[in-house]
Amino acid sequence: MVLVWGRRLGVLLAVALMCGAGGAVAQSGRSSAATAHLYWANDIGDTNAGTIVEANLDGTAAKTIAKGQAAPDGVAVSSSHLYWANVYAGTIVEANLNGTGAKKIAKGQKNPSGVAVSSSHLYWANVLAGTIVEANLDGTGAKTIVKGQDSPEGVAVSSSHLYWANSAGIVESNLNGTGAKQIAKGQKYSLVGVAVGGSHLYWTNFDAAAIVEANLNGTGAKTIAKGQVAPDGVAVGSRLYWANYGEAEGPDVGNGTIVEANLDGTGAKTIAKGQKYSPAGVAVGP
Repeated sequence: MVLVWGRRLGVLLAVALMCGAGGAVAQSGRSSAATAHLYWANDIGDTNAGTIVEANLDGTAAKTIAKGQAAPDGVAVSSSHLYWANVYAGTIVEANLNGTGAKKIAKGQKNPSGVAVSSSHLYWANVLAGTIVEANLDGTGAKTIVKGQDSPEGVAVSSSHLYWANSAGIVESNLNGTGAKQIAKGQKYSLVGVAVGGSHLYWTNFDAAAIVEANLNGTGAKTIAKGQVAPDGVAVGSRLYWANYGEAEGPDVGNGTIVEANLDGTGAKTIAKGQKYSPAGVAVGP
């Protein structure tokens, strides 16, 4: 469990739903007809024992596809690759969709957190530096495009905008980081994961134990799921998914879950249980 200033650091989602055609087998380890999957990071505390997990969309057949990660976080997926942040190592990692070929593509980051991917760029938040970073898909050309944020966390990307959570609310900007403005204010407690899908934004409120939905401009924000246990990453496809980090202490430590629901939050059900030291970010992809 990573705690800074009483908040969970680095366990947030950076979600980008990139469900285009799968990459060639040589790149991704999957054929172009591959079935969609869920991916999430299991933090495992302050060790190098973190893992990346893959499962079917209903949570079945969950298996570890990458081990030895240093507080992995912010899983994002493209048509051919996985990406995640290793918070303690200060790195961004790229791997094939089956977890093979994992390699560091960006180093020296200051507690990197949410990761998002578009067709041409990667984006991530540096929590301690208060910055949003853009890079090419191979990690080259990394540059800070937004500064002065207060503990930015989850990052999401649409075809036209970036979104991220900070301690004051949800922020929107152009893809190059210009025009940054807060679009959802008055959010109490700790906002962590952010996802964008269709005409809506979704985010998790870690301390308030809630999932929130809003219009793309931040208006109409409403809680659509309550009573979660430290909800963290959130992802959206044809359905909504989120990670419950689980209890920080007591008998339920390390009993994190993955939850599936309708896009309006109804019909929520746990589809993966007993995630050790806790799922930190979730993504949907090939």
